[in-house]
Amino acid sequence: MLWYAHKKQFIKNDSNIICICNTYLKINQTHSDFLKDNEKIAININDIFKIEKEEKDYYLVYNIKITQKYSKILQKNNKITMSINDTSKIDVNLVYFNRWRNFGDELSAFITYSLINKNIYNLVYNQKNIDINIISIGSYMHKAKNNYFIFGSGIRTIEYNIDDINEHDYKNLNVCAVRGPLTKKYLENKNIYVRNVFGDPGLLISKFYIPEKNVSIKNKIGLIPHKTNYKMYLEKYDKELYYLINPMDDWKNVINSIYSCKSIISSSLHGLICSDAYNIPNLWLDEYALEEGDFKFKDYFQSQNRNYIKINNLEEFNENMLYKNGNKINLELLMEQFPFR
Repeated sequence: MLWYAHKKQFIKNDSNIICICNTYLKINQTHSDFLKDNEKIAININDIFKIEKEEKDYYLVYNIKITQKYSKILQKNNKITMSINDTSKIDVNLVYFNRWRNFGDELSAFITYSLINKNIYNLVYNQKNIDINIISIGSYMHKAKNNYFIFGSGIRTIEYNIDDINEHDYKNLNVCAVRGPLTKKYLENKNIYVRNVFGDPGLLISKFYIPEKNVSIKNKIGLIPHKTNYKMYLEKYDKELYYLINPMDDWKNVINSIYSCKSIISSSLHGLICSDAYNIPNLWLDEYALEEGDFKFKDYFQSQNRNYIKINNLEEFNENMLYKNGNKINLELLMEQFPFR
């Protein structure tokens, strides 16, 4: 597999850094002579280079099944001779769950759109036959295929049915960051390289959205069921103490409610994640066991060095059990891993 790079601008000082989708590789001495103004060079991704600090003087065009709009600019040696000033954009396909509304899945689209460089890339959603694909927020990595980019996603469960032959059938991925250490271990057991960078991108919501405060619920505890058991709580909670938040509501309404309550009890992992993002005390409610188990909760908790504490019903709630330390992950480092900035 080859990656092709060209300089964005003239560099007065000699430089030997090339950027490959936010992984920065130090080119060896043999290649350094080729780094001239506006010159295109080809390097093999399988070569071994030293990872270096961030430089943004080069960027790459991904040459796997070049789309039709780029085919006219391919030369005999397959090098891309696209002009620096070419206004064509590269399609990036976000693969995420959207069969029905769930605020955590909706955040995947919003956060990815907020991060992507819109001058270079065109973000599309759940389309087929797109050369570049990314999976971001949520436990959706089982839908990944070879060469997909992974940005902060995580394993849903490791206990798949034998009939699920299309789950986790990839052999190589471009892993920029994962949700937590358990996902990292799972992928490494498949001989896939994973950087030591953790964080669910849902934590970045506080970087891109300022919630609206609903003062009428400022003294209430927000209750967020999982989407599969929301109906179980419709008549089951103390309306004086709790404020029921529908995880299938518009994501902005959910975030506004989380931000407005004094604390959150949630069966939804992203209820906890978004609470951490805005430093709202929270607690995991595990009353109705999820089909996929609790792997994703353990994965996220380990990424935050958070104690594995939960309650099995609302009667067990004690304010002293609330997690109050908010997010501990370096969000700037996480954002730097996004491959299409």
